[in-house]
Amino acid sequence: MILLLEEKRYPSPYVLNEIPEWEATGDTFGSKNGSGQGTIYKVKQKSSPFKQAALKVFDKKLNQEGRSRSYREYIALDLLKGAPHISQLIDTNIPKTEQEAIAKKDEDRKFWILMQVAPGVSLQTFRPPYSLLESISFSINLISIIKSFHGKGIVHRDLKPDNIQIKLSDDDQSLTNSDITILDFGLAYIDNYNENKRIPADNVNFEKVQEEEEEERIKQSQLITNIGGVYGNCWYRVPQLRSHRWGDLSNVAKEKLVQARRSPTIDASSVCAILFWLLTGIEPREEDKKQKDNKKVSSVKDEFRLLYHQKEENKLIEIVKKSVYEANEGL
Repeated sequence: MILLLEEKRYPSPYVLNEIPEWEATGDTFGSKNGSGQGTIYKVKQKSSPFKQAALKVFDKKLNQEGRSRSYREYIALDLLKGAPHISQLIDTNIPKTEQEAIAKKDEDRKFWILMQVAPGVSLQTFRPPYSLLESISFSINLISIIKSFHGKGIVHRDLKPDNIQIKLSDDDQSLTNSDITILDFGLAYIDNYNENKRIPADNVNFEKVQEEEEEERIKQSQLITNIGGVYGNCWYRVPQLRSHRWGDLSNVAKEKLVQARRSPTIDASSVCAILFWLLTGIEPREEDKKQKDNKKVSSVKDEFRLLYHQKEENKLIEIVKKSVYEANEGL
């Protein structure tokens, strides 16, 4: 029998030269590409080889939006320093301001973020369905964590099993008492971030914004929230993060869409989708019309999948939301 060893992968010498206290192990985290915009390498401290960290190296050829996302991930981790349930930021070479981060003069520079290794394994590796109590208890814990992020003005907007790391308790192998770490803040919205104070600024009172400033502010909002394109992930994409024709909208409609794409309910809906998956084992992915029409119902599970995708999405989400609310009231 021939064993095929996984190819070792290393960050560029240029990146390693910027973190001389660390060295690469040749291993990577996650899928082949590590993440949507780069690769996450496992590194170890030269003075203490048992101390390991995750080095996320962003692709060199990121466009302006991609570089802005890398900046937002850095800022989110910076704002959440010391908070539980995240991989703590150790170091980064990403500039301190978004203007510097997206500047053309740095186009050839690879951005990187060095952070602590999240304990456990990806939630994506788990195999539902799970019991009602275990699924709801886990979802309540997840909601509490996300709510703490919202309290700091951060909406994640990319919650899915692949971005949730789980470490089960030695005494209890259920999801109920597991340690949860949230990963990948690249799509996060940070509420009115103030670069000078390094904290979220006060909310803008839109009623007091002068009419002549309105169009320019909305244009800036378009860049920040990627209005024209699809946002989020394909595991479950909430309606407000789907593609919209920005040019066809009135200023009022643009403003409403901007706010909808920043809403904390995006994360709440994603938690409901995760709860749905935990209860049924069905991933709430979108399927094209041809796939839906040709799918044959061979079991109750397949029938439920068709019901979810074709007709009753909103109703099922409301049922899940109600279940979470009732469970929260009873615990």
